[in-house]
Amino acid sequence: MKLVARTHEAFIWDRTRHLLRLRSALREIFPAAPEAFPELTGPEALELLGRAPDPAQAPRLSRSRITAALTRARCRDPEAKAEAVQAMLRALALRQDPTVEAAYAVIVASAVRPIAQLNIQIAELQALVAEGLAGARTLRS
Repeated sequence: MKLVARTHEAFIWDRTRHLLRLRSALREIFPAAPEAFPELTGPEALELLGRAPDPAQAPRLSRSRITAALTRARCRDPEAKAEAVQAMLRALALRQDPTVEAAYAVIVASAVRPIAQLNIQIAELQALVAEGLAGARTLRS
């Protein structure tokens, strides 16, 4: 049980490191993204940032694609939230040189993938830890 709990903790630390890298890259190139997605590790944020990792691609995200991502993430009122997210992603902002934006887009996309995978692994390990704790409680009773 300790091994699983330690691994769970290590994965959370790994996700945090990747998240900080992602947030840093977004702050440099795409400041509207953290505003549009306050929870950057959420499934809707990761899916949409994977599809549109820079301010050049984000305005092209259709409302239906945003709504679908929000629906899959089980957000409340996905249509209204999609409208707000789309407006934030389409807001005018200072832009970088296109080559710099392209480089940051690669960084953002490459940070999104391990975070999404770590989310899955963390959830699986969390379930194992919860099972182990429930079993330990049963043994004590």
